[in-house]
Amino acid sequence: MLSKTDFIHFLDSPMHLWAYKHDQLDAGEESPFVQHLFKEGYKAEKLAKKYLQSFVLPTFTKAKLAWQHDYTDEDFYAKSDAVIFDEDSNAYHIFEIKSGTKVKPENLYDATFQTLVCEAYVPIGSVSILHLNKDYLRDGELNLNDLFAVEDVTEKVMNMREEVLNLRKAALQVIEAETPQKLASCYQPQSCPCLTLCHPGLPEYSIYELMQIRQSQKEKLLADGLVEIAAIPDDYPLKDFQLRQVQAVKHNQPVIKHEAIKQELDKLTYPLWFLDYETYLSALPLWDRCKPQQQNVFQYSLHKLDHPDSKLEHFEYLCMDSDEPAKRVLKYLRQHLGETGSVIVWNKTFEMGRNKEMAVMYPKYADFLHRINSRVWDLMEIFKQGLYIHPEFHGSWSIKNVLPVLVPELTYKGMSIAKGDEAMLAWWDLVHQRHSELDSESIKHKDSIKQALLEYCQLDTLAMVEIWKKLSRLENRFW
Repeated sequence: MLSKTDFIHFLDSPMHLWAYKHDQLDAGEESPFVQHLFKEGYKAEKLAKKYLQSFVLPTFTKAKLAWQHDYTDEDFYAKSDAVIFDEDSNAYHIFEIKSGTKVKPENLYDATFQTLVCEAYVPIGSVSILHLNKDYLRDGELNLNDLFAVEDVTEKVMNMREEVLNLRKAALQVIEAETPQKLASCYQPQSCPCLTLCHPGLPEYSIYELMQIRQSQKEKLLADGLVEIAAIPDDYPLKDFQLRQVQAVKHNQPVIKHEAIKQELDKLTYPLWFLDYETYLSALPLWDRCKPQQQNVFQYSLHKLDHPDSKLEHFEYLCMDSDEPAKRVLKYLRQHLGETGSVIVWNKTFEMGRNKEMAVMYPKYADFLHRINSRVWDLMEIFKQGLYIHPEFHGSWSIKNVLPVLVPELTYKGMSIAKGDEAMLAWWDLVHQRHSELDSESIKHKDSIKQALLEYCQLDTLAMVEIWKKLSRLENRFW
């Protein structure tokens, strides 16, 4: 029998479905962050049920709500989130519940699969996806009527019927296959749950590591028998920065666009400010002025360099209050961050996005935050644009990949908190411990977590400082 969960595995890759059904997925527990996301989804689902009961069910004259009901259709099985039976029209209305803030393509496949199973037994009146409202801004108690949005996807589902009918037949054939031979593999070995099945003997520098590679490019390379980057011909039709990456791997040395890097560095003005935020993600808005699925800023690290020969200064703030943290973050950030000079970040979309959100939350800081955004310069772009390519980046422009190559003396290894999701969960646990319940050992542990959070965030900005220095030395600018 093919379930909705099975079908999602099939959409990822036929090989994933076979491995899932034959207990050959790579062993390993879900990470604490993934578990956190599941919990957030359950919280949203619980409120969604109340929303349906309070605001959707009353729109029918005579109707009943069925919650998480099982449906089967011979070889297929689905558990609905919610179905409302309207006795007047003798029709069933399907509601798929998602904790995101928009309808994603995979949500439509999910809803179509469920509809096909359900309609074998009952007449379907409509299909809708219930998700969190991206524009909802909390003010006091959660307002369920505004918190959720309902999108009618009936027409889209009907248009996908034939496609999903064919796909689920193909998925059944995968389940029945005795071996995984000739089954299509995934195109994402970095996140593959059955690597030895999907990508046996994958070389160290595979075509999957080509920078910003699209699936169509992967398919063409594989069709041409090319799996290893070093095997790609010099004149192969790729983007310029991808071809530079090929050369870097072939010759085992960096490929650097000196003039382009110089032009980017020339855009900077002193003093230089290196800024990094840490945030807490929750599906539901936890505090007033917050939106669903918002990244709530609770910490920052800020390094300052007045001029090339000046002493590096460091400022930081970590909110230790369980109340909404951004209002305290902004108070200290405005004290520390001056009004002139470039603000250097790693991935401007993230920091600038948080500034825009905080500007809405706290209008008195809006001008300050907008001025910060007008001064932002993204150090990551040097590497994302392929101006500096090194084989050991493995096609990534993450600071976790760039730092060990350019500044090996700085490392995240061995730190008790070494990733952003770890910092997020550690902060939440830290600020929600009651001081009155802590003994001396617990207080000592609490202090060690606080110190670990400060050290992690500080390393993020110090890493940017040292990478910037490396690039500046490269261009014979300073030092």
